[in-house]
Amino acid sequence: MAASLPSGYTLTTVTWEGGSATQTVPIPQTTPPAQNPAGSSSNATSSGALTAGASTPIPGASTTSNPTAVDDNGETPGSGTPSASPTSTNKPSSSGVSTGAIAGASVGCLLAGLVIGGLIAFLLLGRKKRKSGRYSPQSSDTGHIIVGPESKALASSAPANHSDNIQINQFLLDATPDKELAGELQSLGELIQQHVENNYHSNPVQIDTHALAPSLSNLGLGELSKFSTEEIASLCIDPKTRQAGLQHVVSLAVFGSIDFKAKSRYSMLPGPIASFLQSIPPVESRGATTLALSQWRSLSAFLLHPNRSQRIHLSPNESEASPKAQSLATALNACLRHFVPADQGSQRQQLDHLQAVILECTKLGYEIVSQPSDWRFTYKTEDAGASGVRPVVVCPGLDKVTSKDGKMYNSPRRVVAPVVTRVPRRNR
Repeated sequence: MAASLPSGYTLTTVTWEGGSATQTVPIPQTTPPAQNPAGSSSNATSSGALTAGASTPIPGASTTSNPTAVDDNGETPGSGTPSASPTSTNKPSSSGVSTGAIAGASVGCLLAGLVIGGLIAFLLLGRKKRKSGRYSPQSSDTGHIIVGPESKALASSAPANHSDNIQINQFLLDATPDKELAGELQSLGELIQQHVENNYHSNPVQIDTHALAPSLSNLGLGELSKFSTEEIASLCIDPKTRQAGLQHVVSLAVFGSIDFKAKSRYSMLPGPIASFLQSIPPVESRGATTLALSQWRSLSAFLLHPNRSQRIHLSPNESEASPKAQSLATALNACLRHFVPADQGSQRQQLDHLQAVILECTKLGYEIVSQPSDWRFTYKTEDAGASGVRPVVVCPGLDKVTSKDGKMYNSPRRVVAPVVTRVPRRNR
């Protein structure tokens, strides 16, 4: 066991040919040079070489320095035990990876996570939109309509450049040309004239105006005619004015029953429409109510149509219209029967023909109620008549109130003027 060395000294072995000697020398105070991570291995190799040189004499060598460390007990560590070298400095990281490399890897992982998260969110949102668009129309950012499969039938007829929601006017029933409506009304006026000429006599009757007036009031003629019910009864009773008076009664009663604005008690319009018109309260704001009723009328006609895709006007259902026509004919006959020949054949013929006239006029009523435009019948004339005569409307006129787009005209457009017959003015 070697003796303990004083601090600051080390052992040096001097070797020569034929022998060696060990001396104690002070350790030189030098600054250790900077070493790379492989420096420890180099020092260890050099130290090992020096140690081997110390144990194995080399012939011809003069002097060799062996910087061998000694423990606290003065013993030199054996082989395989790392020795502390006075020249080792700045130990490298145990992992061998620099701090910059670790930071770069962290940033890369963060960016990769953000990219993956965004991709997942994009896929989920796209799937949700496809799923919701499969069942119902969606509104896009531009205001257009994204139509699902169930709406393709409607989308096929809609314009491609619309920038708002679907316009219902594109699917409502088509408008009938004004000339066709005018021709149909004129033909019906002639049919009523033939009915009166062929089914009523011109003989005197035993009835007065006061007895006849209530049946005319029941038909609502007091609101439609410019004459009072007593004046109308007087026209019918007088053989000279009877034909004009009876045409006046039949025309106003029948056309009033198909007038959307008349609210007739014996309405021949479709049941749901007639019932609703009877149930609404009196008009308070004419402008707002007129607009609301116009839109409701066209929408109701569209929804009541059994074949909406055809886009043609409504037609009366015989099973619904026939009982109504019979009811209106019965109410009319409360007045007309006094002027029908007494034989049963004539009475039967008059009633059947009257019902047929009502049903023909009902077809026009269904057609007008189906129009996108607003129409109105005119039962009065502004013609005061020449001196000694008075005008009697025997077939109402027809005015167009709005365009097919629902825009109201400044003043109604006269399509058909009322047909007027002038009769002698009654002396009071």
